[in-house]
Amino acid sequence: FRILLKKVMIKDKSAGENNDNKSWNRLLNEEEEALFKGLISQLPVLDDVTLKRHLPFHLEFELYGFCDASNNGLAAVFFLRTYDPNSNARLVSFVLGKSKVRPMNTDSDAPDSIPRLELMSCCILAELFLTIQEAYQLPTVKYTCFTDSSTVFHWMKAKTGTLNPFQHNRISHIQSSGIKSLHYVRSAENPADLGAKGCPAK
Repeated sequence: FRILLKKVMIKDKSAGENNDNKSWNRLLNEEEEALFKGLISQLPVLDDVTLKRHLPFHLEFELYGFCDASNNGLAAVFFLRTYDPNSNARLVSFVLGKSKVRPMNTDSDAPDSIPRLELMSCCILAELFLTIQEAYQLPTVKYTCFTDSSTVFHWMKAKTGTLNPFQHNRISHIQSSGIKSLHYVRSAENPADLGAKGCPAK
């Protein structure tokens, strides 16, 4: 829905229309209406989605975070991997995720556009990390965080003086959350890719 709304707003903006009350109330064209009806038809599928309310933080655990970005949006997600020494069982549970539509004021033609968006998705990951620590009162957390952007991966390792203000400010924000480093993961193995690019409910 957010991607559809963004497309409507961008189309109005490119046509010289202001994104005001008139644009919010206008009728959708055929293409937009078909996309909207397609989204509506998938809503019943969400009734079958279930998430565990209890997370076994009392066991030996580690958090795994992933972030990604695309021309559609940004996304980050955390999973909990636990190990029970008594039963020798390993379990992976969804903890928290967040997605956002790509900011409209970013230039899609800029050569560093996607890496900048990838860095912004890492900031979302950092915010989720802080939220989890506060919500579950975790003073120390074993974690591993991943990005599929080789550019952001190297920015995190770069010396402060080699970064521009945009990069420096956001990396400082990420590191202040407690995330000191990122690991690289292939896009095909990055679960945050679904939230960044969008996917059908099925």
